[in-house]
Amino acid sequence: MAKARREGVETAEMLPPGLRLRRERDELPARAARLASEAQVRALAEDYNARVEAFWRRPAESRWAPVPGLADVEALVAGWLRDRPPPPPPAPAPPPAARRRWRRRRS
Repeated sequence: MAKARREGVETAEMLPPGLRLRRERDELPARAARLASEAQVRALAEDYNARVEAFWRRPAESRWAPVPGLADVEALVAGWLRDRPPPPPPAPAPPPAARRRWRRRRS
């Protein structure tokens, strides 16, 4: 691992699939914080959950293979919403311009 770090290789890619998914689940809140919309956060969590379910369907590589859990989509979205700054108040509408009469009176 030390040599891989010195060489600049991403060590997460060397992990077994189960551990890689667990690490990814731990990093989901940080990744969600960088997203711009609730739909993107939901898509991120649902994509992760789909990959976990696919992992569950594969035969185990060994009997000691770690089993990752699903991400709680609603908790992830709630945390994302909680960490977002409140939206700015809407700008007031500009006052309507005074209309000029098409015909002016003579004094």
